[in-house]
Amino acid sequence: MEDIKIWREEGWYIARIPALGIVDQAKTLRGLRKELKEAIELSIESILGDDLKIRGAKGNALQNLFVTAMLSELDSTISKKEKKILLAEA
Repeated sequence: MEDIKIWREEGWYIARIPALGIVDQAKTLRGLRKELKEAIELSIESILGDDLKIRGAKGNALQNLFVTAMLSELDSTISKKEKKILLAEA
C-alpha cells in the first residue's frame, strides 16, 4: 500500500491517500485531519457496503477496524509533518 502523502502548496495542506483514491485539502493540519477522517469513513463504508456487500454488525466492525487503521496511519503522517515544520521554524 502506498503511503499517505501530505504537502503544502499555496497556503493549503494537501493530502493524498492512494489506497482509497482520496485527495483533500485544508488550511491547517487539524482541518485536513477532519476532512480526511470523513473521506476515509465514507470511502470505507462504500467499499464494504456497496462493493463487498458486507453489512450489519460484521460490516460495522470491519469499517471501524479499517477507519481506525487508516486514521492511525494518517495521525502518524501528520505528526511527522508537524515535526518537520517545527524543525524548519527553529
